Amino acid sequence: MRKLSIESDLTNDFLPLHFKSLKVAAVFIVFFGVTEQLMAWDWVMAIDVDWHSTLFGWYLFDDMWLTGVISIILLTLYVRKKRLTA
Repeated sequence: MRKLSIESDLTNDFLPLHFKSLKVAAVFIVFFGVTEQLMAWDWVMAIDVDWHSTLFGWYLFDDMWLTGVISIILLTLYVRKKRLTA
């Protein structure tokens, strides 16, 4: 992603690179969602082998998404309050 961003800054034709970045980001989101669920389930099963839940990974992914949205909202409010926008 960084390489594509730097390349789009150096060229005048940045639209194809933008769409390529979107494709890479979409693949990463799917990859992250699957691996995050597997890791979360594995970590909990390492602590307590008698407890199991098939929805635990989804709950954790939802909590991470909600935390990200809240962080973006708080950062936006802070920037607007300090009038740091361009």
